[in-house]
Amino acid sequence: MPEAVSLGRRLGSPAARARCAIRAASLLIWLGFAVACNSTSDAKAIASQLAATATALSNYYTALHTEVVNTDQLNDLEQGVTGLPYDAQVRASIMDTAVEIQKRADMANDISTLAASLTQLTTSTGAADASTAAGKLASSAASIKPLAQMLPASVTAGLAPAAQEIATAIQNHKIREAAQHIAAFLDNFIKLYAAEESACKTINDQYVGISGTLSLWFVANGQTDPAGYSSALAKLALAPYGLTAKIDAATQTKIATTQQLFIGQKSGDLIAAHTAASKAMEDALADIAARAADVVEAKPLPGGVAPPSLTTVNQWAATISAK
Repeated sequence: MPEAVSLGRRLGSPAARARCAIRAASLLIWLGFAVACNSTSDAKAIASQLAATATALSNYYTALHTEVVNTDQLNDLEQGVTGLPYDAQVRASIMDTAVEIQKRADMANDISTLAASLTQLTTSTGAADASTAAGKLASSAASIKPLAQMLPASVTAGLAPAAQEIATAIQNHKIREAAQHIAAFLDNFIKLYAAEESACKTINDQYVGISGTLSLWFVANGQTDPAGYSSALAKLALAPYGLTAKIDAATQTKIATTQQLFIGQKSGDLIAAHTAASKAMEDALADIAARAADVVEAKPLPGGVAPPSLTTVNQWAATISAK
């Protein structure tokens, strides 16, 4: 029949065969991923939650990177205003830390990209995108070094092999194996995160410490604007009533005496905020790792698969990155 011949020719063209092959391969991978879960919707939900968790992780590390870079600049400032030398070896160590923190932020982005690609496997480029994302994650993981010298290199040893196995499994369309390796990668990453928590706390503490010390120096030497500080505090009381402060010099002087107390309180708040964000990030990682392990073991997932709470992490990161 003419129509049958025409249809046969369309399917027989090289471009059409290629498109069909891509669709079939991506569908095969997605079906395999769905089989690893109880349903396709569960598979998409977990992949989406992994992407969101990894994005929050990237935000966390980006904020830490900001703190490291700012600490370097604050050391320069301290040297200028107090004459305290900024040791070259100390600076080199700080900048090495900045590089390693950036690597972790980049790797977190790669995790997010890979997770997002798993929700798009049925598209024409989904399988290729997932393979590319997995390969990039493997490269990122291989570049990671321990964040602090006191930490053993073994904390990073499992990352690169697991990431490479994810890439290999996806390239071979073995999505169940890929799910297993994703679970293994997350398990290794949690070990890395836990091992480096104290180092990350030190980064935050050093940033808060030097910024607080310099703020106190500027206050003690009359190098801050009492009018600006007084107006900012008065605004807290007046703004709800639509009033604007007009503070005389005598009142500015009285209010200015609280600046040192304010700096001390704010320093405590900054440390507490990081502690809360660090714990929330650890909890979110543990939660998504547990879900990944359940996928591998084909355990039933809770109804709705509620996402982990990432608000505390993202809010802290946004506050630091905005400074």
